[in-house]
Amino acid sequence: MTAFWRVIPIKVKLLAPSFLLLVMGEAMSMGFLALYVQHLGAAVDQVGVFFAVNMGAAAAAWVLGGWVSDSAGRIPTAVLGLGLAAVGYAGSALSPAWPVLWLSSTLSTFGLAAASLSYLAYATAHTPEAMRGRITSLFGAGGGLAAMIGVPLAGWLTEQVGFRGLYGVIAGLAATGLVLALPQWRGERWSPGDLDLAGLKASVGGVWGLLTMGGMVTWVFLLDGARDLGFSVSEQFIPVYYREVGHLTLTEVGLLGGVATVGAIVMTPVGGWLADRWGERVGIAIAAVLGLVSMVVFVSASSLGGFALAVVILASVKAFMDPAFLSVLTKATPADRLGLVLGLTGTALSVLATPGPVLGGLLWNAVAPAAPFLTTGVIMLLVAAPVWFTFRRVGQRATLPQA
Repeated sequence: MTAFWRVIPIKVKLLAPSFLLLVMGEAMSMGFLALYVQHLGAAVDQVGVFFAVNMGAAAAAWVLGGWVSDSAGRIPTAVLGLGLAAVGYAGSALSPAWPVLWLSSTLSTFGLAAASLSYLAYATAHTPEAMRGRITSLFGAGGGLAAMIGVPLAGWLTEQVGFRGLYGVIAGLAATGLVLALPQWRGERWSPGDLDLAGLKASVGGVWGLLTMGGMVTWVFLLDGARDLGFSVSEQFIPVYYREVGHLTLTEVGLLGGVATVGAIVMTPVGGWLADRWGERVGIAIAAVLGLVSMVVFVSASSLGGFALAVVILASVKAFMDPAFLSVLTKATPADRLGLVLGLTGTALSVLATPGPVLGGLLWNAVAPAAPFLTTGVIMLLVAAPVWFTFRRVGQRATLPQA
């Protein structure tokens, strides 16, 4: 561990507090955004539409954030992203209606994409390939620790000062991260003159070709896309289910978010170790099976303890899958295009997942509140077979057959 810590660039360590504050704010927001949308007058199916449209905005945010990071400079883009996030969260605190909330949420999404992509691309590009799984799992564990503190705090804050007060606090966290990150801009390349639409078009065309030509990146794109679609069917409705079916208080909703992050903190390093040691397909296949288990436990729960067990299992699913998919992608991508590849992959995944919240809202109203969650579990299980038979381990690295 000491040797691993030494190879992490100094600026990655110095930017870590800003990154953690941003992740904490995002976790606080996402844990209660669906309930805030309802608070501003939206029905359950409108909540689904809100998040579907929000995913469309995220699609643009990921590709533009990656392009700016690659073209103009990684750390300056991260700093500017923190500023955009702060402004967006402040706008959310002042939103008078849920369509206006979507606009401010879009702005914070752009900021989050620019900051997180740039930070991740900078860190992985300066880390030995054999340690990529561990560095990505370290980010996941750090984010989980921030969320473990933030989400329960968000539940308590919402009961004390309301949703607007909560988003005011989140805006303050992002602004603090911006102030801490500003000194790291010094000495870094910042070339906004290199940003041009022709260059964006050419870069997107090249990366899109990489995503669709067959081979490793294509398979990651398709399988991770199926995984994201599965999660999107139910994920945004979890706090709504807690309140309307489980009859939990806001503090209990926040507490469950903290319990989930404890599971993520414990299991994310295991996921990174599995990716580096046994190959990416092992962790992904295990997680796919656990995905169905977690959803069955979730809809069977009738107490706070039952929900806690379900979210811990679900946290393990993401902890195993995320480092594995990201490890494969970073191994397959040239370093000078990593930001754009991560961004365009996030964009493509957002597009694939866009129908999920709408489908989840329809299933909630037309079938039963449990239907979106069981659908997620089935999709997770369907991912397991193609992952196992498509990903294969060669030495210490996973490769994929060329299409």
